[in-house]
Amino acid sequence: MPLWEGQPDAVAVAAHATRLAQSPDGLAAALRGLGTGVMQPLWERLPQLTIPVALVVGERDAKFRAVAERMAASLPAAALHVVSGAGHAVQLEAPEAVAAIVSAQ
Repeated sequence: MPLWEGQPDAVAVAAHATRLAQSPDGLAAALRGLGTGVMQPLWERLPQLTIPVALVVGERDAKFRAVAERMAASLPAAALHVVSGAGHAVQLEAPEAVAAIVSAQ
């Protein structure tokens, strides 16, 4: 899938192994209940969220980087962190960078 292009081989192998270890019923339930297509849009409520929010995205994840940029523009206390060289699975591709961002919050 284009979403995973450029992902380091070690990350792709580990992520694939993790997915294979999950139950098909559990994965299907997660997609039905937590997929972006079924979530209620809350864009209009973002300005009400006054707590600090760290938005972390991979540089190569164009779709979710655009979403994060849109969110940052609506959130009063947002910090957008774009992790250089990372893609969609930023937490797997650059765990040290993500940990540093979270620890600094």
